[in-house]
Parts: sequence; C-alpha cells; structure tokens
Amino acid sequence: AVAFLFLAYPILDSFAATDGVAREAKAMAMWLTIIPFAGVSSFIFDGVFVGASWTRAMLISMRCATAASSMSLWLTWPIGNHGLWLSFVLFLLVRTGLQLALMPRLLRQSFASALPQ
Repeated sequence: AVAFLFLAYPILDSFAATDGVAREAKAMAMWLTIIPFAGVSSFIFDGVFVGASWTRAMLISMRCATAASSMSLWLTWPIGNHGLWLSFVLFLLVRTGLQLALMPRLLRQSFASALPQ
C-alpha cells in the first residue's frame, strides 16, 4: 500500500487498456491506498476470533458494521463511487472497533483460568 501510494499513476497506466479507464482508476487511487490500512487490523482480528471460536462476537461485529455501512451508503450515494468506498472503509473500521471492544470480555471468559488473578 505504501509503494502504491507513491507509484499509483504509473501502475494504473500500465494496467489500463484505455485512457478513460486509466482516468477513472486514478480518480479512485486514494481508496486503493486507504483500504489496506483500514482493513489490516480487522483481518487480523478475524483470524483471532475464528481461532478462538468467538463466532457469536464476530457475527455481532459484522451485523453492526453492515448496519453502519448500509446507512453510510444510503447517505453518501450522491457522491457515487467515493460514497461506496467511504462506506466500505467505515465497515472495516466499525468491525475493528467492535472486535477490539469485545476482546477483553472474551479473553476473560475464554481464558480465565490462564490469566493472572
């Protein structure tokens, strides 16, 4: 993502078949840089939650994130693709926030005997 931040236009020019496609891709380049940073902790937490069998908590975080991003999409539809990408970033950030908020309680419940008193 960091390399793409600095090399976005040359990379997009090399992949685009036409100037119009390159122009549209360049208009979205900002989102291609933001998404990995917004999503990395969410994807890490997915691995932790699946590995610890905290599927109910994952379901709760997904439902809340879906509701937030759906509302955001409804509010931002006038700005087109930028609204879609903004809603997706919000989805990832809400998931991360909720998983982070749920984790201390889940750790206490699941690993109470292993934690120091």
